[in-house]
Amino acid sequence: MPYAPGIEYRGGEYIAQGISQAGQSLAAGIQQYAKAEAERKAAKAQLETTMSAFTKQRQDAVRSKLAAKNAEMGLHPDDQENMHLFQSEFEKAGVDAWQIIGDKTMKRIISGKASTEEFLSASNAMQTYLNLEQQQKQQQMEERKLAMQEMSAMAQMKLAERGQGFEESKWRDLAEQRRLQMAGMAENLVKSQDDRKLVDTNRAAFAKATQAAQGLQPRTETIKASPLEADRKLEEGWNMTPESREAFQKWAEQPIGQPQPAPATQPAPQAAPPPAPEVDGKRLGAMRQKMMELATLEKEALASGTLQGKGAANEYRRQRETLASQAAALARPQSAPEQAATPATPVPSASDSPPIPLPSELSFTRTVQVTPEDRYNAFHKAFTEAGGTDQEVLKNQAALLGAQVKLADASAPLSVTRQDGMVITSKGSEVKDVAQDKSKQGPDLEMMMKLRERHVRLPDGTDGFARNAEEAREMGKGIAEFVSSMNGLTKLIEIAKNGNGKLDLKDRAVAGEIQKLVQGRLRILLIGPGAITAEEYKRLDELIPSPQDLTKLKDLSVLRLEEMKSLIGDYTNEWLNQTKNYAAPMRTALQAMAGETGGPAAPQPGGKRFVYQGGKLVEQK
Repeated sequence: MPYAPGIEYRGGEYIAQGISQAGQSLAAGIQQYAKAEAERKAAKAQLETTMSAFTKQRQDAVRSKLAAKNAEMGLHPDDQENMHLFQSEFEKAGVDAWQIIGDKTMKRIISGKASTEEFLSASNAMQTYLNLEQQQKQQQMEERKLAMQEMSAMAQMKLAERGQGFEESKWRDLAEQRRLQMAGMAENLVKSQDDRKLVDTNRAAFAKATQAAQGLQPRTETIKASPLEADRKLEEGWNMTPESREAFQKWAEQPIGQPQPAPATQPAPQAAPPPAPEVDGKRLGAMRQKMMELATLEKEALASGTLQGKGAANEYRRQRETLASQAAALARPQSAPEQAATPATPVPSASDSPPIPLPSELSFTRTVQVTPEDRYNAFHKAFTEAGGTDQEVLKNQAALLGAQVKLADASAPLSVTRQDGMVITSKGSEVKDVAQDKSKQGPDLEMMMKLRERHVRLPDGTDGFARNAEEAREMGKGIAEFVSSMNGLTKLIEIAKNGNGKLDLKDRAVAGEIQKLVQGRLRILLIGPGAITAEEYKRLDELIPSPQDLTKLKDLSVLRLEEMKSLIGDYTNEWLNQTKNYAAPMRTALQAMAGETGGPAAPQPGGKRFVYQGGKLVEQK
C-alpha cells in the first residue's frame, strides 16, 4: 500500500519490541525451570542419602542381633542356619520404608514423577524414623551390655561350680611359684631388724592357721525335698535316709486296686473255756507251711503282673485264708456242741487297714569333702584371729598350703559333681556319667524316675500320675493346647474391644498371628482331622474372627470370640474333670503305683474311670 503523505509508520519498531519481550520472558522461564529442577534434584539426593543411611542402619542392627545371638548360642557368624533366622529382618527394612512414606508417594518417587515437596516430605519422615531407630538401638545396646555382663558372671559361676582349675599339674606349678615368692619375701623380712617382731607374730599365726586348715574334716549335710524332687536329688549325689526310704517304700509297695476278700471268722471268746484237747501238731505245721508257700506265690504273681484284680477272685489269698481259718479251728477246737454254735466274729484283714499316704517330705544326706577353698578360708580366718598382719605373706602361704593339701589328698580323689551329671575327680582323669551309670542309681532313683515319667501337672496347680509315660505325655499335650487356646482367645477379645479402626500395624500383625495360632490349636476340635478345604478355612475364620478385619463390626467380633471362649472353656473343664478322675491327685496319691502291678488306677469313691482311645478320654463302663 502506498504511504500516505504526512503519516509516520512504526510497525517494525513494535514488532522488534514484541520479539525482545518474548525473549526475555522465555529466558526467565528457562531460569525458573532450571532452578526448580535443581531443587528437585537436591531433594532427591537428600532422600537417597537418607534411604541409604536407613538401609545401612537396618543392616547394622541385624548384624548386631546376629552377633549377639551367635554369642548366646555359641555359633559361628557364617552359620547359614543362624543367618536364616534373621533373614526376615532384611526384608522388613523395605516394608518399613513403604509404610513410613506411603504407597502413592513411593510409586511417584520410583517412577521419577515426585515433586520437590514430596521429596522433602519423604526425607523428613525417614529422618524422624531414623532418629527413633537410633534411640531404640542405644537402649537395646545398653540392655545387651547388661545381659552380656550377667552371662559372663553366670559363666564364671558355672566354671567355679564345675571345679575348673583344680588339675594337679596347675597346682604343682602354683605351689612352686608361691614357694619361691614366699622364700624371697621371708628372706627380705628377716634381714630387716624392724620387721623381726612382725615375722615372729606371723610365724605363730601361720602355725595356728595351718593347724586349723589341716584339721578340717568332711561334713554331712541334710536337706528335705518333696517326692517330685527326689530323683533330681539322687542324681546330684544325695542319699535318702533310711527312715524316708522305708516310708516311701511302704507307700509305693502297698497293694492298690486288689479285690478285698471276705473277712475270715473266728469263734467268739468264751468267759471260761474248758481245757482244750491235744492238738495235732504235725497237721498244724503242714498247714502253716502250705500257707507260707501260698503267700510266696501270691507275692511273685503280684510282682509279675499276672494278678490284675479286675473282679476275679484271688485264688492264692482265698486258699491261704481258708487254711488260716482251719488252722485256727485246729489249734482251738470246740469242746462242746454249744461252743460250736457260738456266733462267729469277723477277723480284721490286713487289706482293711487304712491306706498309707505319700510322705510330703523326704530327707536326704550327703558327705561334703573338704576343698582347697575351704582350707584357704579356714586358714585366713585363723591367721587373722591369731594376729597375722602381713597380707602378702598370708596370700602366698595360704596358696602354698592349699596346693600342698591338694597334692596330699591326691591319693583319695575328691569328686566334684556338675549340674550336667558329670563327675570329675581331683586327678582330672576319671569321668563318669551318673545319669547313665545304673550302678550309681540304686532302687530309690529308679523308682523316682518311673514316677516322674508318669507325672502330670494340671492347670489348677495339682499334681497327678498317669498309668504310664505315654498317657502322661498325651495328657500334658492336651492340657497345653487347651491352655494356649484360652490365652489366645482372651488376647483376641482384648484387641477386638479396642475397635479395628484404632489398631496400628503392630496390633494388626499380633492379632493375625494369634488368630492363626488359635485356629491351628482348635482345628481338629472344630473341623476334624485331615486336610482342610477352602470351605472349612472360611468356617474357621467365621468361628474365630480376627480383630484386624476392617469389614467386620467390633461388637460382632467380640461376641463370636466370647462365645468360642465359653464353649472351649466348658469343654476344657469337662476334659480336666475327667483327667482329674483319671490322674490321681498327689495330695492323696493312693493309686499312683497301680500301674506297676499292671492294673489301671482305681477311681475315687463315687468317681469314674477313663481310658485313652483315639486320642481322647473315654469313660470305662
